[in-house]
Amino acid sequence: MARPAVRNGPIINVNGKTSIDHDLTRVIFGCDTSLIGEILLKPWILFGCDISMAELKAYADNPEVQKLNREGEALLGGKLLGTFKIVFYYTPQFFWIWLTHVRKMSQKWPHSALTDEMMNARICDLRADYNISVLN
Repeated sequence: MARPAVRNGPIINVNGKTSIDHDLTRVIFGCDTSLIGEILLKPWILFGCDISMAELKAYADNPEVQKLNREGEALLGGKLLGTFKIVFYYTPQFFWIWLTHVRKMSQKWPHSALTDEMMNARICDLRADYNISVLN
C-alpha cells in the first residue's frame, strides 16, 4: 500500500487525523466507496480495528461526516425506511461478517497506527498477516 503522493478531493480532519485512515480500512477490508460498501465496512471498523471510542465519537461529530450520513440516509429512502433497512437487512449482515470474517482475524487492524513498513507492503501480504478474508 504505497502512500499517495497527491491527494485529490476533500480530506476530513478529525483531531489531527485525516480520512486517509478510514480510506485505508476500505482498501485492506475490500469495501468500495459506495453506500453499501460504507455500510459493510462498519463491522470491520467496529470489531476488526483497534479504533478507540474517542476516535469514533470525534469522527461521528465531524460536520462533514454528519452531512455524508444525511445523504446516505436519503439514499436509503429517508429516516424511517433507512432505519428499517439497517435494523432488518444490514444488522444481520453485520453479524454474518463478524461471524465469518472478522472473528477469524489473527489480530486487530491498527486503524490509525500504520507504520511506513505496512504502507510499503503488498496488500495481499498484510491481509495474510492479519488473516483478513475480504467479502466476495
